[in-house]
Amino acid sequence: MIKKDKNKPITRVDLDNLYNKLDKSFDAKFDKKFGEVNLFFDKKFGEIDKSLDVKLGKFAEEVILPAVSRIVSGEIGRHRHEMKNYIDVKLAENKGDIISYMKGDQERDKNWKMKVINIFKREKIANPQELEILINLLK
Repeated sequence: MIKKDKNKPITRVDLDNLYNKLDKSFDAKFDKKFGEVNLFFDKKFGEIDKSLDVKLGKFAEEVILPAVSRIVSGEIGRHRHEMKNYIDVKLAENKGDIISYMKGDQERDKNWKMKVINIFKREKIANPQELEILINLLK
């Protein structure tokens, strides 16, 4: 500590110096003790963290992942079944329309081919045997 003459008053500078000296001493002691405590807790919680990581990993592998897998596969299976039923219903509803559309396409195709054969016949592009073969292919 700063020794002063008892008759001389302590100045602001003297108080600041005393405060800084005590503050540094307290900081050094606190850092030392806190460092020891910090190392102790780091060691203890480090061990706990490692064991907790292992336990959580096992729990995730043994419980969570299989449960999620069952839920997802169940949902996909359910959705697949619903989609199949939906498609079956829509096909049944529209079966007549689909068949008539296909027959219309076939009829248009047959008419177009007959026109081509008639043009061949009229313009005498093909001989009668070839025309007969083409007509038989359309039947």
